[in-house]
Amino acid sequence: MNVKTTLQLPANLWRVQAFAECAIWEGRPDLQQLCKAVPDQGGMSVDLIVSELPGLSETGYRNIFRHLQYLRLIGNGDDGRLTRMGAHCAATGSAPVWEMGVYDLLVAHHPVIGSPILEFRRTTGTSGAKFKSLVGIPEWLELDGERVATSVYNASSRFSVHRFPRRQDGEPMCQCSELAPAVLDLDIDLETGCGTWEIAGSAEDFGGAFRSNRESLPQHYFAGIIAKWDRRWNRSAGYVAIAYDGNADGGRESFRRVMAYENVTAADFIFPKVVVKDVPVGPSSAEEARKWAVALAAGSLADADAYVTADGFARTWQQVVGPTRLQVAPIAIADVVNDADPRTAARTRWLLAAATDLAIA
Repeated sequence: MNVKTTLQLPANLWRVQAFAECAIWEGRPDLQQLCKAVPDQGGMSVDLIVSELPGLSETGYRNIFRHLQYLRLIGNGDDGRLTRMGAHCAATGSAPVWEMGVYDLLVAHHPVIGSPILEFRRTTGTSGAKFKSLVGIPEWLELDGERVATSVYNASSRFSVHRFPRRQDGEPMCQCSELAPAVLDLDIDLETGCGTWEIAGSAEDFGGAFRSNRESLPQHYFAGIIAKWDRRWNRSAGYVAIAYDGNADGGRESFRRVMAYENVTAADFIFPKVVVKDVPVGPSSAEEARKWAVALAAGSLADADAYVTADGFARTWQQVVGPTRLQVAPIAIADVVNDADPRTAARTRWLLAAATDLAIA
């Protein structure tokens, strides 16, 4: 059941210059062949390499195995398990080319997404940048060394930042410059917690305005949170239980609404107002379900603007009400006249009453 909303939050944006170990991802179909050959729940082995690349020496096979470890496509243990990078190589046919140097990194930071690196480039001197003094790597800058990032300025460029090597005399250092905040856009299903994020902003020294690709959100932040925001949420039925609200126009009903919530909490943040689109709704009681069903049937008749027999109305009821979640047993056309919403147009009431008043059968 989809309960979708979009949140836009300010996110910090930084330029960080640091000595780092990075990789550019390049096409390597030969390595893709090896990584794809690794069985599920299995690992790389010299024997597997032999079967995929026959004709090499024993030393050559061992060197290939060690090279796959160096590239971090498989773990350092003897079991040869694929890493996330290895899985990425198997899926995309690209592999990392590792290097070490001084880089300018464009880094976003927000508690919901951590500190993804959006762009990197090799540095020559200070590139004219006006940085503060050297400082330690910020505590919030936690690297995911196996993340394969896509450049926000070149969608075909992918890179990884594995680590900031320690200096001989202490912790790694960097130069930091805070930029104008970016906008973090979250697209979330508030029942399942599934969602995506993207970030947009501007960093003139890197290339101006940018918008990142969408990536998956940590699911635990938002799973089931609609039940906390709205006590009317019926989890077993998968909808917000409401009284009939008069929206069954023309005998059509989407059972979807736009809901606004004030001062709600998610992912340790308090939001003054959140508008949730596409919220599934349903009746809060059997009485409300009956009101809804009558309104749908009456609305369908009003839309047709024609007399209806008792038998014809029964068919209309099955066609209009039957497929919905209202679960209301058919009622006679005379009862619909009595139960119709007071806002029902006079002509519709007359059409409903005609079959009974004129004894049309």
